[in-house]
Amino acid sequence: MKLKIGRLCLAMAISVVGLVSLPKISTAQEATPENLETSDAPSSLILYGSTRSRSQVVAWYLAELGIDYQAEAIDLGAGENEQPEYLAINPMGKLPALVDGDFSIWESGAILWYLAYKYDDMPSELTEQAQIVQWILFANSTLGNGLF
Repeated sequence: MKLKIGRLCLAMAISVVGLVSLPKISTAQEATPENLETSDAPSSLILYGSTRSRSQVVAWYLAELGIDYQAEAIDLGAGENEQPEYLAINPMGKLPALVDGDFSIWESGAILWYLAYKYDDMPSELTEQAQIVQWILFANSTLGNGLF
């Protein structure tokens, strides 16, 4: 049980602090449009992100869970995040966003929380769940502002 808590907490908190070097989307190399695909098989999960966004934390967590997904690079410099197609997924135009079939969710902490429940990686004990949420919120609000 503690391992599950640690994996989710560390995926958010430690990576935001920058204490460890995280693998980029599915590999240890920089994510580019050429290497963003995680497999040739279609996946119901699509992660929208870029190399210098919190999408890397979500990609790392998906890798830790062993979940196949399709990664879609969004070029912020070209304004792809402001296009109607992307705004339909995330009306804030920020990264990351995750699409799971007909469901879409944005905000890295919310995505991590969703994935933990979907893939049964969330402990059943309320106090352990609260600790996970505490670290996700801390990383996003306190640590993340200056780092991303």
